[in-house]
Amino acid sequence: MAVLERSREHHGWEQPTAAVPADTGELLDTAASLLVDDCLILNTWSSPTVVTAALPLELPNQSPTCLTIGGPAGMAATSQIARWLHTHGERVVASLTD
Repeated sequence: MAVLERSREHHGWEQPTAAVPADTGELLDTAASLLVDDCLILNTWSSPTVVTAALPLELPNQSPTCLTIGGPAGMAATSQIARWLHTHGERVVASLTD
């Protein structure tokens, strides 16, 4: 919560759509509800026409890293987006750890 509050104080807190919560507590609850198989999928979050998603990757001795995807809202079901991220995430991890 403290990190989110510092970010809000430093960068501000845009609410480009009604999907973006007004406060940090609500943000965490909302984000938790948007997890699909360890992927955060933000459908119509920053824009009513866009979906973005991210999967954290486990890379030993590396900075925190995520694989992300974005495209038109409705391009695929959230379960399909999660499968894409997992499939390609495994390939990225393998290529960076070989």
